[in-house]
Amino acid sequence: MIISAQEGGLALVRQDDHMGQCGELADRWGGSFEAPPQAGEVRLAVAHHDWGWTPVDDALPYHEATGRPRNFHEFDLEEHARFYEQGYRKVLERSRYAGLLVGMHWIGLYRSRYGYDPTLTLPVPERLRASMDARILRLEHELLELRLACWDSSQSRGAFEAGLWMGYEWLQVLDRMSLYMSLGHPGRAAVETAVGTIRPALAAPAVEIRVAAPGDGRLLVDPFPFAEPFVSTVRRRHIPDLDYAGPAQLEAALAEAQPEPLEWMIAPKRR
Repeated sequence: MIISAQEGGLALVRQDDHMGQCGELADRWGGSFEAPPQAGEVRLAVAHHDWGWTPVDDALPYHEATGRPRNFHEFDLEEHARFYEQGYRKVLERSRYAGLLVGMHWIGLYRSRYGYDPTLTLPVPERLRASMDARILRLEHELLELRLACWDSSQSRGAFEAGLWMGYEWLQVLDRMSLYMSLGHPGRAAVETAVGTIRPALAAPAVEIRVAAPGDGRLLVDPFPFAEPFVSTVRRRHIPDLDYAGPAQLEAALAEAQPEPLEWMIAPKRR
């Protein structure tokens, strides 16, 4: 669950809704920005990159220490890894290439995103370092085998790797863009921030994508990587920001909260 404090309460966005919005953003990509190679497989990864969180959101985990629902970044790292691995395995059943990208996205969370964005990494507590290092090493070996299985040797290995990393960039940018909207509100101004770098074409240099919310319902994107402006919707529920006595009280509050579709107009920033 993606949770933010808004309007005196808590706004909750399911990971399913976040992933659905990511998939929509992928479908709208265009203009002067090319989609990465194997765009259909990459789009599958984008739309299912947090699949392992679906049963977690269904259960609505209660945080004993705060008396509130547990946010996606408040889980023990071993739980976090277990959820992600379950989702990665499910995607892998549908597509090796999409599964490879989801695996890279997941393991990258513990590896400074492979240098793509060193500021976004999850610290590993000392008590978990040995077990997490073993898990990560096992998965990195598996991802290497997947790379070799996905690579068509009629294509140069360099071209394959360039396309794969462009897909990884795509996933990071769309994930961050949707998170910005999931944690914000179209009627509330928010500071401009970078959501990642991506190449407009496979052989082009990377450019930084920045987003800003002026508070008038728009998400301004610069440079604009979509075919045209469009409206994107993310659903959320709003519950009181209370010290809930236990899971049952929290579940009752969520049951009373109706899903609220919030619309964002995705538009280019005027220069």
